[in-house]
Amino acid sequence: MKEIREKESKRIKGRNKSMKGVINSFKRSRHVLNPMQLNIAVDGVTKDMVGKKVVWHAPDSKNTISGKITAMHGSTRQVRAIMEKGVPGKAIGTSVEIN
Repeated sequence: MKEIREKESKRIKGRNKSMKGVINSFKRSRHVLNPMQLNIAVDGVTKDMVGKKVVWHAPDSKNTISGKITAMHGSTRQVRAIMEKGVPGKAIGTSVEIN
């Protein structure tokens, strides 16, 4: 019984763990940028991350912009996220929190 409780507590602790990522770029084409869709670099990317929440905190104010991870991006350590509002250009290179 004790082993089952330990496994359950480890599973719950792992679920609430937040990760950090870095905004690499907006989704773009030759002529158009889309500031609501981002490519985010994260260490330890897995397919389980799809659907997790992403939050960007503005460095100079209390403003936050949240979104959701929608897909993996390529075979590298990147994911694609769609934000609720457009992210400013100064956000590129800053960190985001993934819950």
